[in-house]
Amino acid sequence: MSLFNNGDSEQVKIPLPEGATAQKIRKDATKNYWIEFKPLSIGNAANGALIHWDYQSNNFSQTELLDMHPATSDVSDAALMSSDAPFIDAESGNDYAIKITVLGKENTTPESQNH
Repeated sequence: MSLFNNGDSEQVKIPLPEGATAQKIRKDATKNYWIEFKPLSIGNAANGALIHWDYQSNNFSQTELLDMHPATSDVSDAALMSSDAPFIDAESGNDYAIKITVLGKENTTPESQNH
């Protein structure tokens, strides 16, 4: 998993069990984005990026999954895929917009993903 950073956002890369990884991007003083890759997931999550928010009001201890395909009723297609348009948060609370694009999976062991 790789991430372009203009230097203003806080980033943390966390290795998780079973090959999963996550990166944190600061949205503003009260909220962060988490980008998660889970290669052993079901649905499109195995090939895409799950996007979450966490909140200061919960001491940043819980996340909320953002559905990147809200027109469907199935949460198993919630991941952002390389075939999808980029996710853009133009009101990020920073001097720049946050743009998340899945470029694709890398052919590595363990699997990784470029954003």
